[in-house]
Amino acid sequence: MESKKRVCRRFSREEKIEILRTIYEGKMSKYAVCKKYNLWNSVLKGWIVKYSNELSLSQTNSCDEVMRKSQNENQQKAQSESEVLQKRIADLEKALAFEKMRSRGFEVMIEIAETELNIPIRKKSGTKQ
Repeated sequence: MESKKRVCRRFSREEKIEILRTIYEGKMSKYAVCKKYNLWNSVLKGWIVKYSNELSLSQTNSCDEVMRKSQNENQQKAQSESEVLQKRIADLEKALAFEKMRSRGFEVMIEIAETELNIPIRKKSGTKQ
């Protein structure tokens, strides 16, 4: 059985943080990172402990950025919904105006039928049934 010999490599602070960021963002597992960079698990755990504060700050900044993007998307969605609602209101106002004209047309037809053709259409208020 052959054993792999691990080669010691020095990583810069930025490289360590970038490697840890890939774990925190879910791009790679801890096991995959150890295998890819030929690291001991204990070394990786030490980096996590040492740089966890910096990672949480950078994650907070990225979370703030995600929140801002989400707010912008929500504002755009609200604007488009507002535009749709404004259009719907305008359509309903047109329909209402049309129905008012139609109703007035029926009233005029009834008045003409009653006066010129002597057809009683409206019910008289004092009549009994």
